[in-house]
Amino acid sequence: MGYTKRLCTSGTLFLSMFFMGCILLPALQAQTAAPTPSGLTPNARQTEWYHREQQSFIHFGPNTFQNVEWGDGTAPVTTFNPTKLDCGQWMRTLKSSGITTAILVIKHHDGFCLWPTQYTDYCVRNATWRSGKGDVLREFTDSCHAYGIKAGIYLSPWDRHESLSGAQHPFGTQAYITYYCNQIVELCKNKPYGPFYEIWQDGAGDIASIKSGDYRKWTDTLHKYMPECIVWATKVSDSCGDVHWVGNEGGTAGDPCWSTCNMSDVYGETGTTEFNGNTYIPAETNTSISNGGWFWHPGETAKDAWELYFTSVARNTVMLLNFPPNTTGWISTADSTAGARMGSYLYGTFRTNLLAGATATANHTRGPEFDPKYMLDSSEKTYFASADGNTTDTVVFTPKSAISFDCIMLQEVIQLGQRTQYWSVDAYSNNAWTTISAANNKQCIGYKRSVKWSPATTATQVRLRITGGKACPAIHTFGVYKQTQVNPPSTWNGLPPMKDSTAVAVAPNRSAAPMTPHNILLIAGDRIVLPVELGGGLVTVKILDFQGHCVQNAVLQGNTAQQRLALTSLKTGSYLVKCSSGKRTIERKILNVR
Repeated sequence: MGYTKRLCTSGTLFLSMFFMGCILLPALQAQTAAPTPSGLTPNARQTEWYHREQQSFIHFGPNTFQNVEWGDGTAPVTTFNPTKLDCGQWMRTLKSSGITTAILVIKHHDGFCLWPTQYTDYCVRNATWRSGKGDVLREFTDSCHAYGIKAGIYLSPWDRHESLSGAQHPFGTQAYITYYCNQIVELCKNKPYGPFYEIWQDGAGDIASIKSGDYRKWTDTLHKYMPECIVWATKVSDSCGDVHWVGNEGGTAGDPCWSTCNMSDVYGETGTTEFNGNTYIPAETNTSISNGGWFWHPGETAKDAWELYFTSVARNTVMLLNFPPNTTGWISTADSTAGARMGSYLYGTFRTNLLAGATATANHTRGPEFDPKYMLDSSEKTYFASADGNTTDTVVFTPKSAISFDCIMLQEVIQLGQRTQYWSVDAYSNNAWTTISAANNKQCIGYKRSVKWSPATTATQVRLRITGGKACPAIHTFGVYKQTQVNPPSTWNGLPPMKDSTAVAVAPNRSAAPMTPHNILLIAGDRIVLPVELGGGLVTVKILDFQGHCVQNAVLQGNTAQQRLALTSLKTGSYLVKCSSGKRTIERKILNVR
């Protein structure tokens, strides 16, 4: 069945509280057949990851106090001693910058752990900081939850402390593989830190002794407890990864940067992507907002993060922008100011599509359900599509009056695969069409494609020309904007305003990691299988959108009989289902709600 854009106006929920149970969410068919997916498509984790858009790294540890980038694992535990750590200040900085997800480096190559792990003495438990009672990771995740930021972790496979003579878990041995795996379990199961939405297992350093099977063991263990967690792929862990390195640390993705590539390029860490690559594994574009490096260094200056946005998110990748705290435990004024500048541009620029209310006409309209006007309605669930067999098309937008703009943005329906290869944008003024040079013969749209230029263009009409592809276009957003700085409200989520921010879902070509029904919530299609751990007591079931808003909930008595719950209108898309009892809470997104 193709991707549809109808809303569920009614339905029923069947829930079996015995070991096998399911939620059934029926769909209504559009009158005009929807396009079918073309080529590879994202899995549920990748779809959610794309919607984060701006993420941050936070590099913090003994290196901060030694003024080095790579510690050798010999620094005393007393080296780590921030004088006024404030993770709330980190979150306020990230929120004002438009950051949606923060990834804390909890163990860098020096092996020092920022949480009181039971598996090594080389951690905050033995630091003089807070008399050995401190836990940076706990303060970080508590602050993430308080400010609505998704939390992730960087856990370095290379461990120079465990490479020292007399190490308890000698690096490169099976003992170290088990040690690392035990820490994953400790972080994900036994500590109140999660959920984690991404884990970085960096490929830097002497990691030749770690085999792909070791990474598979670590990834399966992680997904056993946190199946929604994105795994960043390195040269050895390629088969386990959801996303890959962009190929440089300068914050610049390729132009174009496709969501697919060949696995040989992931292994080679080239950053090369291919329109017809053999695996769907998008790029993550990482750099530090500081010119000094990943860790804080005295006297460093900040980069122009607004420019970095247009070489990362605007090129169909997710930004990973590092904000390194200094020795006090605060993000520096220079870095937080540079971040806030990007946030003010993101909010001020993309909150107003200057084509809103314009008429839109296309040469090859598929049908009324796929009218080009749906590119202007601030919704991902409605979209423009051409008739099958038309891999090119021209759409003309006519606003009510002349507009002046210096930025454009397009978004494909990524659940239908990469479809458009070439496109251009023209402006009509003084009775003539002129191609905008920054948008001339561009390649790739993907999740998001945006370009900016100066000076601004004034036009009475705007024309989008799809000039090549492998399937009919399917585009849910097209907009033109004027770059503007406006300080965002504290409630801003870092993303452009949308009527619905829930990612639509189509059955992926790539399945998620294998899951064990005894300890997690299983999903297959639109069926949810509840684990036995929830027991036979009262179970609370909540269905939430990707921003955490509850759209349906119920409290049910667990037993062997099916129970029926009438649903209110549930829109097409992916949702997060949270099931909780007195014993535990389990969550996972639904697929294929059409």
